Amino acid sequence: MCAVPDGQVITFVGTGQAGYADGNAAVAQFRRPQGLALDPDGTLYIADTDNHAIRKVSPHGEVSTLAGGQGAGFEDGTLTKARFRFPTALALGLHHQQSTLFIADTHNHTIRTLNLPYHQKTGRLSTRSAQVNTLAGNGESGFVDARGIHSRWRAPQGLCLMEDVLYVADTDNHRLRTVALANGSVTTRVGTGVAGFQDGNAAVGQFHQPMGLACDTKNRRILVSDRSNHRIREVRLP
Repeated sequence: MCAVPDGQVITFVGTGQAGYADGNAAVAQFRRPQGLALDPDGTLYIADTDNHAIRKVSPHGEVSTLAGGQGAGFEDGTLTKARFRFPTALALGLHHQQSTLFIADTHNHTIRTLNLPYHQKTGRLSTRSAQVNTLAGNGESGFVDARGIHSRWRAPQGLCLMEDVLYVADTDNHRLRTVALANGSVTTRVGTGVAGFQDGNAAVGQFHQPMGLACDTKNRRILVSDRSNHRIREVRLP
């Protein structure tokens, strides 16, 4: 892609018209895309929310569908088989032999994963054996702290990753929760479950529809966009 002067705003990909089309930057179309994650090699992953798809943009600006995109649904499996329902947030975990894309599948009330193995010869990500799996939740809304598919969520819309812990803005439960990647255990970190505004420790802190998250690993804190409180909140970790 061509270089642009510093300070310039340009359209990276998309025509400005809602639609669903793969291809180069001049023809590619999305429908209310939201979450983004950037791989070190320059590949951009996109939660194309209203197309119920996970899309990617290559370092050369070519847009393709990675998973989903054939209507709303809830199904694990290969990339062509997988179905989502209004995915919103993404977080990318990098490992030696594969990358894992974490997906807040908002209207399925689940956290999904998309595993992208590295090709042994080229060292590049390979989609040939990639799979979508459900990490937490089972498609039913609710609130339960438990392991994996036995947990319940309500419209999660924010993700960030710190070490081996995935932080989740469980938006309509008004809570900040975590998934331990080692065993899938889900824990509520902050929030009483009642929409409100209250600073303080984990037992009393309140949010009102938390959404975006950013993990500040250096300072061990989570920054939260507390949407309906019109604030950016900070959660300091032990």
